[in-house]
Amino acid sequence: MTLAQAAATLGVSPRTFIRRIQWCWRVRPEIPRSESPCQAVEADGTYVPYGWCLLVAIAAADGTPVTFQWCDTESPAAYTRLFSRLPAPCTLVTDGGAGCAAAAADTWKGTRIQRCLVHVLRNTRTDLTDRPRTDAGKDLLRLARKLVKVRDADGAAAGSTCPTTGTPATPTSSANAPPHATTPATQKPAPDAHGGGPTPG
Repeated sequence: MTLAQAAATLGVSPRTFIRRIQWCWRVRPEIPRSESPCQAVEADGTYVPYGWCLLVAIAAADGTPVTFQWCDTESPAAYTRLFSRLPAPCTLVTDGGAGCAAAAADTWKGTRIQRCLVHVLRNTRTDLTDRPRTDAGKDLLRLARKLVKVRDADGAAAGSTCPTTGTPATPTSSANAPPHATTPATQKPAPDAHGGGPTPG
C-alpha cells in the first residue's frame, strides 16, 4: 500500500496522513535485558535501505529476539555492542562473518562458535552449483544438504560419513543448536554503530 492509498483509506490528504503518523518515528523499540544466559544464541545482520544494518540476536531454542543493534556494517565494534547486552551463551551460531567471530572471541571468551548450517549449504551451492561435475563436488553437496537436517548428536554422527567411500568426514560444527539464520540483504554503508535507529529523511 502506498502512502496515498493509506491516506485515502482514512479520507485525508497524504500531507495530513504524514502529520498523523509523525509520532511513530519517535517510538524506540526496546527488548528487556536478559539476565539468564541462553543455551544457544543466533546472531546475524540484515541490511535495509538508506545504509543501515540491523544486527539481531535470537534465542536458538525458540527464535525469540533477545537484543538488537543498529549499525552501518557488520563490524567487530557493532557486534561487541550487541553481545555486551547479553550474558555469554554456551553456543553462538554465526554465518562465519569475521566481525561477529572477532567480537565473540573478545566478549564471550568461553562460548563455543558454531557455523550456521544454512549458510554452509548456501555457500557450498554457490561454490559448486546445484549440479557439480566431479565426484568430490557431489559428495560435498550431499554432506552439506545432510547438515541442515541434523537435530541431535546421533544425527550428526550418521550424517558425517562420506556418501561415496563410507569414511567419516571432518566435522565442521557441533549439533547443539538448530540450523537457522537470517539472510542479509545487499550491503550499503551508513552512519554509526551506537545503537540508534534510522532517522527518516
